[in-house]
Amino acid sequence: MKYILALLIFFLSISKLSSQEPKRLVSKDSYVHIYSYTPIEDIEAFLNDGMAILDPEKRELAYVLNIQSLTFKNALMQEHFNENYLESDIYPKSTLEGRLIGDIDFEKVGIYNVKVNGKLKMHGVKRFINEPVIIRVLKDKSVTLESDFIVRPSDFKIKIPNLMVTRIAEEIKVTVRSEFK
Repeated sequence: MKYILALLIFFLSISKLSSQEPKRLVSKDSYVHIYSYTPIEDIEAFLNDGMAILDPEKRELAYVLNIQSLTFKNALMQEHFNENYLESDIYPKSTLEGRLIGDIDFEKVGIYNVKVNGKLKMHGVKRFINEPVIIRVLKDKSVTLESDFIVRPSDFKIKIPNLMVTRIAEEIKVTVRSEFK
């Protein structure tokens, strides 16, 4: 009887401890699309395996993207992107650590226009960002995130050879879509 009582107390204490842990939502298949327009050539790539964690209580957000997961229509373009520009063998990941700023009620279904403030790391360089984000809280308590913003290769010490300046834009549009569960 003492053994059963001790076991019951043990499980209740574990249950209580686990219920006190912050609720974190995860996205294992975040979508990222990059687009660069020039009169000579458009550059476009996407990935569907971005990893992200959202802590609604702390309003913290973190992303990890595998650079080599970006898929281009043209295999040669993908090779040049990885080898010559982002040097994905040296800098295989891009990360974002940020905080959502603005009014959001993660307990209430709705659409919230907020900002993400944080540090985006790419090509070994960290830069502060402050970008708009649309958060949707759904009935099942899942959360979607959408954002479109501009990245400048020069801000991340990504060198574009003079020969390629007419083919690679100074600004790259980045689109992010995530569903957190």
